[in-house]
Amino acid sequence: MKVQQQFGFAEVLLPPNSSLVNQSLKDGRFRERFNLSVIGVRRNREPLTTEFGITPLAAGDTLLLTGSWEYIRKLENRRDLVVIETPAEMHEIAANASKAPIALGIMLAMLVSMTFGLLPNLTAVLLAALAMVLTGCMNMNEAYQSLNAKSLVLIAGMLPLALAMETSGALSYVVGNLVENFGDTSPLVLCTALFILTSCLSQFISNTATTVLVAPIALTTSQLLGLNPEPFMMTVAIAASTAFATPIASPVNTLVLAPGNYRFVDFAKVGIPLQILALIVTLVMTPLLFPF
Repeated sequence: MKVQQQFGFAEVLLPPNSSLVNQSLKDGRFRERFNLSVIGVRRNREPLTTEFGITPLAAGDTLLLTGSWEYIRKLENRRDLVVIETPAEMHEIAANASKAPIALGIMLAMLVSMTFGLLPNLTAVLLAALAMVLTGCMNMNEAYQSLNAKSLVLIAGMLPLALAMETSGALSYVVGNLVENFGDTSPLVLCTALFILTSCLSQFISNTATTVLVAPIALTTSQLLGLNPEPFMMTVAIAASTAFATPIASPVNTLVLAPGNYRFVDFAKVGIPLQILALIVTLVMTPLLFPF
């Protein structure tokens, strides 16, 4: 393991209620208590040039520490010190790096079981998640933190919308128009229409919401026409990810808008050709992999 993956630096502040106030690092047994070394002390925005190891500390002093990432992480739970800024590198270091081979093995087993149909997809994913926790690759707190609350709430909110479309007749209306206009044409034409519809919606709402909205339309339309739903559902899945043409289509687009000094039209210049390219590749490859 590289040195920077084992050791790092952190800057902390000494609060007024710290037990280290009015004590030197030596008297306060800093090294023994925190398992970290102090390599610099700053007071009133000026570094202490004296032997800070024997100089009494004062409230408001800033300490530059170095040591193992394991002990730097523990500073966040200590009352004697306040972490001024969590080092960015700390989040890039895997907390359970020794469990990496086990995690890779579990993921590989999940993919094999899903690819060859040994287990239903949902069962395979849940068993893999359970195995990750039981083998210590992650704990329950980390598992809960990995859940995307926004996506869960969004899906939970969109499912009633899909049900409302069905009960209100809106779904039947859209499907009826698709069958009437494209039912006598090639399935590729229907795939093209679904791709364009999905791709346009994904420029203004999230790809998750777009998929939840359009997937029932694609499924019902293919069933009414007696066609295999797989190519149509895959078309929707790919089209929902073509969020290229507007800065609000994806959080990634929005993040680079201001730093890059881009205009709305700049995304259209690059995004629309990419959408067309994705459409062509989808229409060529999807029927080969998932025949109608």
